[in-house]
Amino acid sequence: MGGNSYSLTSAIIRLPGKSQLFKEEEMITLTEKIEIKGKTPEQIYKWLIDLDNDKYQKWHPAHKEWRVIQQTPRITGSVVYFDEQLNHFRLRFTGKLIELKPNKHLLYKLKSPVPGRLSLNFEATKTGTKVIHELRVGYPGGLGKITDWLLRKLYLTKEFEGALSKHAQEEFKNLERLL
Repeated sequence: MGGNSYSLTSAIIRLPGKSQLFKEEEMITLTEKIEIKGKTPEQIYKWLIDLDNDKYQKWHPAHKEWRVIQQTPRITGSVVYFDEQLNHFRLRFTGKLIELKPNKHLLYKLKSPVPGRLSLNFEATKTGTKVIHELRVGYPGGLGKITDWLLRKLYLTKEFEGALSKHAQEEFKNLERLL
């Protein structure tokens, strides 16, 4: 299956119990959809929340380090550090788990100079599990549009998008043999 999409998105959100609408921060969004054959959402979710440095490095050759900084990846508020080398792009992030839905969803708020979120969603299919890997980065408002344009030109280039896409596809397909 597999596929990708890249977009600059803006969503309108209705708050529960509120009559007014507000505009969510515009962000650069990089999305990958990966089919993992023969594995259930429960298996993938459990593997990810039990991740340690040894498993992380075996998961993909680009993975350099994984550390739990605070608590455990099984509860919201947990903080993890990860380091990856995607071609000549080095990614080092600290992420705080801000949403957790067992066997369905993990959402990390990335602590970096550029605001970001990494979302992993798991959906059962007839042949296994579809993983939706989504990275959102960017700044809000009018100034954010200019900053995001610069990010696209200087760092989040098509080359970076291609490297991230390839990496996400490879790492999740690797779970077919690791689980």
